[in-house]
Amino acid sequence: MTGGRALRRLGSGVLTGGGLALCLLPAPSVAQGLESRVRAAEGDVSFGFPIRDGIEVCENRVSWGEGHMRWGRWSDREEPELCSEGLARAVLAVRDGRIRDVDWEPWLGEGAGQGSWTDLGRVGAREATDLFLGVARSGRDRGSRDALAGAAMTDGVEIWPELLAIGRDSSLDEDVREGAVFWVGQAAAEAATEGLEGLARDDQEDQGVRDAAVFALSRRPAGESVPILMDLARTAERAETRKTALFWLAQSDDARVLPFFEDILLGRAGGR
Repeated sequence: MTGGRALRRLGSGVLTGGGLALCLLPAPSVAQGLESRVRAAEGDVSFGFPIRDGIEVCENRVSWGEGHMRWGRWSDREEPELCSEGLARAVLAVRDGRIRDVDWEPWLGEGAGQGSWTDLGRVGAREATDLFLGVARSGRDRGSRDALAGAAMTDGVEIWPELLAIGRDSSLDEDVREGAVFWVGQAAAEAATEGLEGLARDDQEDQGVRDAAVFALSRRPAGESVPILMDLARTAERAETRKTALFWLAQSDDARVLPFFEDILLGRAGGR
């Protein structure tokens, strides 16, 4: 597997392919779910799935919205990269029935591509999302966090409530929970903000999860995020959470931020 580690720390990863051989499976029965088909295979397994508008998956990078997110690594190749929009290929490393890694390739059509993998063809958005979230919840291999990116990329499925549930699940690795909270912060649904604020204020949570929630809040529109961050900076129980809120406020160009900092320095902001 080459590139799916792209989102483990939001910036590393290689999105390139390997050999040339393809192995096509017989047509599955309708009742056979995607996850069972994937886990029944051994080696690298791929399928195509629909991705949201504004996402471009290329051989060496993934770009999400102009000026938003870009991950992968630079290539010194001179010829143009192959890229796709609307559809992408997921490539999963399956070992002993466990999905251990997740990677992305451009969609070049069924039975096409640069990798050596078992090709399951195109699948629906709900199928793909359920698989990605299931891998994330397994929380045992390095693909768990990467799978969250696949769920977030998939078109037509609202996933922020499920991501919040993963973020709150203390039985999962902190790395996976932080990744889920990050993707909640990228979700368009305003209703997610209340859940994020609850995570940020929950003194029973690990500080890393609280910090991830504060970061996710900072990615929301200023009309939502700035008042919440200012309140967290004033009233959060943990000093680390207050410092994190202040840090992300300092990255904002909102007109309310500098007067708020002045009030803190002059002792007029109240709170702790």
